[in-house]
Amino acid sequence: MGNRFVALHRPALRLGRAGGSLPTQAWLDFKSAHAAARDAVNCAFDAEQLAVEIGTLGARVAVVDSAAPDRRTFLLRPRSWTSSR
Repeated sequence: MGNRFVALHRPALRLGRAGGSLPTQAWLDFKSAHAAARDAVNCAFDAEQLAVEIGTLGARVAVVDSAAPDRRTFLLRPRSWTSSR
């Protein structure tokens, strides 16, 4: 039973959990990664420029648009804009 517990809970054990909280460094790392992800989502994105840069590497690139009217709507209601229509 002990080995099964360890196998099932290995990710939590590696974080060094104590009770219901994470160690300070793990929490700060998570908060930093979350802030970076939010910044990436909210920064300007030039799909055409990225396609040009990837194309210089020899890869074929297709630029597509979302059916959402704007980024905010897409982020708040992503399932509304799927291709299942």
